[in-house]
Amino acid sequence: PVLFEQPFERKLGEEEKTEEGKVVIHGKIDRIDIAEENDVTYVKIVDYKSGSKDFNEELFHAGVQLQTAVYLNEAIRQFKKLNPDEKKQFKPGAMFYYHMYDPILSSTEEDAEKLKDLREQELRPQGLFVDDGTNLDLLENKDSRPKSAKSKKVPVSYTASQEVNGNTKKSVKSEEEMQKILSEADGTVAKLSGEILDGEIGISPLSAGSKYDACKFCIYKGACGFDARAYGYKKR
Repeated sequence: PVLFEQPFERKLGEEEKTEEGKVVIHGKIDRIDIAEENDVTYVKIVDYKSGSKDFNEELFHAGVQLQTAVYLNEAIRQFKKLNPDEKKQFKPGAMFYYHMYDPILSSTEEDAEKLKDLREQELRPQGLFVDDGTNLDLLENKDSRPKSAKSKKVPVSYTASQEVNGNTKKSVKSEEEMQKILSEADGTVAKLSGEILDGEIGISPLSAGSKYDACKFCIYKGACGFDARAYGYKKR
């Protein structure tokens, strides 16, 4: 870790095709880690949560789970601004959620060391990380990876040969795949900013089954008047 509670603030401009300075995005990144290999610095962000959360690509593409991608974009921007040397590369390493809790284990295991391993597996972060042949070794060196077991540091399991188990690869992205996610996050921020500036306030709440319901905890229910029982009202 190199930074905690790192603030960021950026005026959207020509890059996002919005009016210069009309929209400002700002926030605070819970934790930023870096790992360096030659001229490449991999950037990882961690967002601490009081409840369990994982990256859901369906919700991300719908524009409602942008936080970690926005944070990783802004962290990389800050490092690039502080280090304008063109030889220095800053690449996305990981964007994780970390559930801050004390897990209760359901196990018949009595060995203290094995119980410790199970607890650490429960406490591993969730989210996405890049495996480009280098980054995963920086996140968890191959020699220290468990055999035929869950990782304690990244959201995957390993085979007997300490390779990522193919059944747990949903969290693993290539560098190109991660860059596409980060580019889409920037594009969605620009799109939403444009809609705000255009006064777009159409009533079209998003619903994704049990994963997400925009109306569930909305404090503006009384103002918008949305009623799924009435003709003409429907959720996206």
